[in-house]
Amino acid sequence: MSTAVATHHRLLTSSKRKLEDLGADDETFIVIGRMRTHDEDEVEEATFSEPSDPPPPPLQIFVRQMSTGSTTVIRASPSDTVGSVIERLHEMTGIPVAEQRLVCNGRQLQTELTLSESGVRDGSDLRLTGRLRSTRCPQSWQVVDDLVLAIFRLIRGERPPRGACSVPACAREFLRIIPEEVDLVATHLCVLRDAGGPRLLVLLYLSQDSSQRTDAETAIKLFLQPPQDPVLRTRFIPIVLEFTRLLRDHAAEGAADRLYRECRASLGTLLEAAVGHGLWCFLDHPKPARVVGEVFPFVAELAGSLSACMSLPAMAIQPAVLREFRAFMSPLKEGIEDWSRDAAPLVRRLQFDAKKPPHEQDWTNSVPAIFMELLEKVRDCLKRMDGEDFKPEWLFFLHLLRELDGISRLHEGGEERLREMLMEQRASMNLLLGRAIRSEEHLWILPFKEVMEGETRRHVVMMMFPEVKEDYEVLHEMLIDRQQLLAESFEYVRQADPEALRSGLFMEFKNEEATGPGVLREWFCLVCRELFNTENALFITYPNDQRRFFPNPGSVVNSLHLDYFRFCGRMIALALMYKVQVGVLFDPLFFVQLGGKVISLEDVRDSDPCFYTSCKQILEMDAALLDSDALGLTFVREIDELGSLREVELCRGGKGITVTSRNRDRYIELLIRHRFVTSISEQTRLFSEGFADILGEQKHLRCFFRSLELKDLDILLNGSEEMISVEDWKGHTEYNGYKETDNQVCWFWKVLESMSADQRRVLLFFWTSVNYLPITGFRGLPSKLYIYKGPESNKRLPSSHTCFFQLGLPAYTSMEIMRERLLVITQEHVSCSFGKW
Repeated sequence: MSTAVATHHRLLTSSKRKLEDLGADDETFIVIGRMRTHDEDEVEEATFSEPSDPPPPPLQIFVRQMSTGSTTVIRASPSDTVGSVIERLHEMTGIPVAEQRLVCNGRQLQTELTLSESGVRDGSDLRLTGRLRSTRCPQSWQVVDDLVLAIFRLIRGERPPRGACSVPACAREFLRIIPEEVDLVATHLCVLRDAGGPRLLVLLYLSQDSSQRTDAETAIKLFLQPPQDPVLRTRFIPIVLEFTRLLRDHAAEGAADRLYRECRASLGTLLEAAVGHGLWCFLDHPKPARVVGEVFPFVAELAGSLSACMSLPAMAIQPAVLREFRAFMSPLKEGIEDWSRDAAPLVRRLQFDAKKPPHEQDWTNSVPAIFMELLEKVRDCLKRMDGEDFKPEWLFFLHLLRELDGISRLHEGGEERLREMLMEQRASMNLLLGRAIRSEEHLWILPFKEVMEGETRRHVVMMMFPEVKEDYEVLHEMLIDRQQLLAESFEYVRQADPEALRSGLFMEFKNEEATGPGVLREWFCLVCRELFNTENALFITYPNDQRRFFPNPGSVVNSLHLDYFRFCGRMIALALMYKVQVGVLFDPLFFVQLGGKVISLEDVRDSDPCFYTSCKQILEMDAALLDSDALGLTFVREIDELGSLREVELCRGGKGITVTSRNRDRYIELLIRHRFVTSISEQTRLFSEGFADILGEQKHLRCFFRSLELKDLDILLNGSEEMISVEDWKGHTEYNGYKETDNQVCWFWKVLESMSADQRRVLLFFWTSVNYLPITGFRGLPSKLYIYKGPESNKRLPSSHTCFFQLGLPAYTSMEIMRERLLVITQEHVSCSFGKW
């Protein structure tokens, strides 16, 4: 028996040393208790039945005092009672006997039992606590005991008894019995950690025995597949973090170890999912700085991998590495932001000690150093792209730049350095952004709108809209009477749920067979034409450019005017979403307000030159003349309402405040604000709300308009106003039933060349339901145009199928007849009534 005990003690001592190598110290308590088995009971029974056996040797017990963290070594006989040991501890610690409790393997020891009967053996680790509450997870302790015992058996090279659970089986059972109560999940998992389970499993994984290594790997991987419930998943963060940290520090292959990489990927996913949901409460260290210290080594490691990828000739960023980097960056940024709220500015010097491994770096210096290193690598890659053929894998640089944009905001000077690099590499950035597929992840570039050229800027900004769906089962259906176009459209769109409108539209006109995209485009154009018709009193134009519209301050004459402004906002946003040019131009002052900017006097110059000139004269007038009250101005504005003047005070008591040289700046400021902002504030608010209904989020509204120039919005809503090129038109047209050399085809292009710009535009609308071409011309249309040989008599007018961009052209017998028929089509009232096949 003494030989068996000595052997057991040596095994425990050896295992303890290995565990200490894995990081166990005075701050880490690991239960390496001895679990009694049926085989051991038989040995004990046989041993004690022999009266000739010598007395058992004394036990050496390690007792950890939980209140102080100190460990005491006690030597005792197996026949000593637990109570006698507690009395000795009382003499050593001063803790009253009545308040002491000894715990072994999660189980409180009974004072009347001997150490032998309590399962305490040589080398056992005990906990000394105060009054012990009943454990909340007794079954968890039992399964963990089985797991630890199974690991020790493998370490000792023993064959497991018949019916004993294997290491993977114990791990599965442990995960199977996860409590249903969310609050108990963390307690359940802590049992495994307190018993040293992760360290023992990693110790087994580091074994030279392939079967032991496989068992440990299988068991560890089970913890990398937490429950689908998001709340439960976050409770696995501490245990997956411990597996990952241990493998990083002790795996023979280091970061190249396959299991380590799997653990790291799983940890990143869990941390990313916990961001914004109280991440810190799931980790051992509630302070953000400590948590950032845990996450940073993985960020540094992955940044090194990305840097190495970009240094290769292929410049190919590995998508998996980039995904992991982004996953760990999310909690890192949240942690730094939380930490910096109570700290000084994060970084004033960019320093990085290359001699230290990443996990020993001071992250307050290393985070910006990583940013600078990756930024330089991206700069080099963008330079190498210049003049090269585009490669789809280059788009991953946009995702990496998104992360660098997030890091740049965490320290002083970061945003300026990023902006400088983007401006320096504008050509490559426009190449990438122009090829980028629709994704909200590219919206990080919007604050850097000066980096983007016009077409690229419009392409990126339009990603803010939902993608048009073609699922005909969920479309919002409308049946509109042309005679009640505005009123019925208003009711259909106003009452619809925004989500239904974003899901897609299907409409048709009553008593007409035509449906499809062409009819929808026509409807957009016709409704917007009515909405912006000044006779409806919703919008006005200023004298300097009567093509541009501004909300009418007197729109109150229409009792539903505010509802119509919300409807108008929805219609304009839907037209943008469907990429329909509706022929509308916004006044610059209205555009500025939609972006949430303050209107200055210089903004007024182009919209209302007379008002601008009057204000400039007041500002530049001789001070003495103005102070003499020669103008008789007070802080009042006169408003013409249906032919009668009404005075409105620009501030409280404005009638009694004379405009002087000292307050004229304030007067002009208030006058501009009231005339162009306050007077239409409700109209602008309702238009903005309607627009945001389609955009998806109110917070995106200002970003949308601030990210565009006015000329960008003009192109999106009005298309190109340049003379339509007949050669471009001809180059994007194909034929069905005709050949390019047929007389009718040749006559058609000659007639088109003789038409005015307006006539060409009307014919284009009749043919395609497109009022204005995209800035790229016919190339920007969704398909080519087609001339179809119509079966009708040459006495009939041409017909069109706008959904497919088809023009039905009868086989006219002369160019004069064709010219006459086409000129009839170019009349507005005819072009809006589509022919039928």
